[in-house]
Order: sequence, then structure tokens, then C-alpha cells
Amino acid sequence: GGDGSEYGAGHEEHFDITIYRNTAVVGGPAVETIPMGKMMMAEEGEGGAWLGHNEKARHMLLDDWLRRVEGGGRSPLRKQRETMRMLSQMYEQLARVSTGPK
Repeated sequence: GGDGSEYGAGHEEHFDITIYRNTAVVGGPAVETIPMGKMMMAEEGEGGAWLGHNEKARHMLLDDWLRRVEGGGRSPLRKQRETMRMLSQMYEQLARVSTGPK
């Protein structure tokens, strides 16, 4: 339901991949949704001791950093420069808009 207990929008582990195809070129269904979160929960089991995919990803990145993995590990900061620049610009714009004209 709407409380997030059932898999879907709002669920803690909701992670779907939606694929759109040009069926005239590649065939198959025009739209397909793969419920990755649901598949991962089923694979990990319902015992309550599993780590959700978001938490698992954070744990892996932190582990890489703590172990000083050569090259920065799975997500080195040097490869995130453009994303950090874009986020900084978004925050700057939000700050300008929220403070209004001076």
C-alpha cells in the first residue's frame, strides 16, 4: 500500500529498470520493466539480515575508501568532477532563487 510496505514506488528497496525499444528495429516488447529491487530481495532472502542494494552500494564504496583501493575503487572522486560541478551549480542557483533579488 501507500505506507511503503509493498514493493513499488515508495518502498525502501524500490529499484526498477524500464527499457524502451524501437520494436520496428529490434523487435520484442515496446516497454519492459525489470524490478531489480524485488529480484535482489528475493535473491538475498527474507531473513531480515540482508543489506539492501542502496546500503550495500554505500558499504562497498566506503570499504574501497577505507582500504585505500588503488585507483579509487569502484567510484573514484576524480571521475565525479563533472557531477560535483553540476550539483554545485544547482545549489548556487537554488540559493539565488530562494534569497530573491537584492
